[in-house]
Amino acid sequence: MRINTEWRSALFSNIPKADFSGWKLHITYRGVTHQEQPFHALRWYFLDKEGRTVIKTIEQPLP
Repeated sequence: MRINTEWRSALFSNIPKADFSGWKLHITYRGVTHQEQPFHALRWYFLDKEGRTVIKTIEQPLP
């Protein structure tokens, strides 16, 4: 949850207001599962116009 707060503050610190429907952000990451299996995924965040509320999150495993 801390990472969400950090990237939001970095994204919205100096952005002028514009006419748009919202934000889309994707993060690609790699990790290791509890069973020591490598894990690679893409996570999409859909935010409202102000960037304060995450409307939807989608995680897609990658090969």
